[in-house]
Amino acid sequence: MSRTLFASVAFVALIAPAFAASVTLQGMTPTLGGDRTVKRTVVKYDDLDPAKDAAALYERINHAAAALCSSNAGGTGPLLADKVEKCRVQTVKQAVHDVGSAPLLAIAEK
Repeated sequence: MSRTLFASVAFVALIAPAFAASVTLQGMTPTLGGDRTVKRTVVKYDDLDPAKDAAALYERINHAAAALCSSNAGGTGPLLADKVEKCRVQTVKQAVHDVGSAPLLAIAEK
């Protein structure tokens, strides 16, 4: 193995644990015009144990999804609110699935 490739592999091995406890949320943020914009954010949870702190992690994911999905300007009203809520629900569902913790999945299903 070349030195450059070895150094790259070693570097990735060193930084990988720092990013292991995070989940990327992706939402299609709605607008009143019908256009949707794909936005992403990362929720880190390296300070939490998904099995023991599932409620705290769920709240963290839910809060980030709500902010992500409502981040497009463009007015208010029931139609937009419904689209924002659908975005939030889908974004949370995907993030919970990506984390894959049984206690977190149980909280999300309530």
